[in-house]
Amino acid sequence: MQSLDRFAKILKALAGADKSGLRLSQVARLTGLGLPTTLRLLEALVKQGFAEADRDQKSFSLGPELVFLGMAATRSFPVAQLARDALLNLAGMTGDTAYLTLRSANHTICLDRVLGSYPVQTMTIQVGDQRPLGVGAASIAILATLTEAEADEILLQNQEAFKQFPDITTERIRNDVNKARTLGYAHTQNHVVPDVWAVAHAITDPFGKAIGAVTTAAIASRFKDDRLLFLHETAKIAATEIEKRITSHPHF
Repeated sequence: MQSLDRFAKILKALAGADKSGLRLSQVARLTGLGLPTTLRLLEALVKQGFAEADRDQKSFSLGPELVFLGMAATRSFPVAQLARDALLNLAGMTGDTAYLTLRSANHTICLDRVLGSYPVQTMTIQVGDQRPLGVGAASIAILATLTEAEADEILLQNQEAFKQFPDITTERIRNDVNKARTLGYAHTQNHVVPDVWAVAHAITDPFGKAIGAVTTAAIASRFKDDRLLFLHETAKIAATEIEKRITSHPHF
């Protein structure tokens, strides 16, 4: 069980990296594992195709075998397909970029993205990209559904990962989460990319647990005070529709 936990930590660390991958020392730091242990586990993942190493083993990234596992998981519980219509409607009504995000332990994964009709679109995250829980409007919306103790524990565990985002601090995240609890939705400003604002609503399962979020994001000038309420209500409609579709799926 301990080995499985360690493998999972490494895979999640690699999932949060950019295209250049992570060096051995970075993986060890992000996972809290020693260098020899990290190298041994990475070599095992490479052997199975779950990770890839460059020629000199100076950097590591996710391997192609995970693509097939992801495709199999999508067939068994097609969240992106269930949410597609709601996401299309959100982008169509707002004219801005709509995102579907799923929670995975202490991280979030972008499952889908739909561009709107407005000439300037915000493409701050790609489908399949992973971020530590706490970064971005979707993360704030999800954290706002948790108890303060649960949210604080996640922020503590993600402190090292937050260092990849210069403008993100735990204090800022806590302030955004508290604001979201008051408003009933997350509204972030310049959270990851300058001049990009966003509104997000959590998506909950039938038991009230947040499994993800739906987000509408645009350049700051699109977030006039009178339009903010419209964006909030439109995103809420999308989140509610996705919840209905998920609840009716045989998985539940």
